[in-house]
Amino acid sequence: MSHLSSCLPSRAQRVDGFHIPGLQDVLGEGGQWPDKAELHGQLFGALFLALKQGDPDSPPPARVVAMLTEALEHLAARKLLIPHPNPGARAYTKLPVNEWALEALFSENDLLDSYPDTVTRLVLAYGRSGYFNPNATISPFGPMEPEMPLLEQVIRMGNLPAAEALIELGADVERIPRKTRHDPLPRCDAEVMDPWDEFIQFLSELVNLDVAGQNKIKGMVLERRMRDQITHPDLAPAAVAAGDFTLADLPISSAPRRRAGI
Repeated sequence: MSHLSSCLPSRAQRVDGFHIPGLQDVLGEGGQWPDKAELHGQLFGALFLALKQGDPDSPPPARVVAMLTEALEHLAARKLLIPHPNPGARAYTKLPVNEWALEALFSENDLLDSYPDTVTRLVLAYGRSGYFNPNATISPFGPMEPEMPLLEQVIRMGNLPAAEALIELGADVERIPRKTRHDPLPRCDAEVMDPWDEFIQFLSELVNLDVAGQNKIKGMVLERRMRDQITHPDLAPAAVAAGDFTLADLPISSAPRRRAGI
């Protein structure tokens, strides 16, 4: 990711107790960290693992988070591995190299309360660089149920910043909630419930998601549907104009119902 202005220093230095690399370390070759993958793991660990070990009421300063986030975006764009910063942990962990980091990013991490925009930025950065599939069903960090879509998992966990990024990356809400073998189709008298209706019902039934959170996700999904219609008008039905609704009055159905097998 390119930045017109960078918050990173020109040379590596310590800021509020955190090692901050210089631009040469993340953009060039050599520098203080010639092994860029090793740098990637160390910086990711500094942002996520340090939070777990520190005082949750005293998050790292905003300028440190901004610097580490920009550095990680640059390293993600280079598609570098993310080795665990603890060499001992690498020996006994059963997770592949990058997956400890994905687990930290998508879980209920400590950045969510203080720096939710950072979570969104990083999910977008790693998603755009191919570190994960936004439509994955079996996630690398232990799904709540087999074959549960990644987007459904993060919504259930309350990680809305990650959910926002996954929606932006194109995660398919029509697969949420996932169907179980015991209930392969939603119950409906004559025809299958529209996937949008199912998704809205799923959001409404979550006890850990307040109305504001529900409306935010609904608005993002509807905005994407409208944007997709403008881009591909032959693939979507006519959508409501942006000025014709409020989030509180979102229609339950905004697409034709589809019968099973169609």
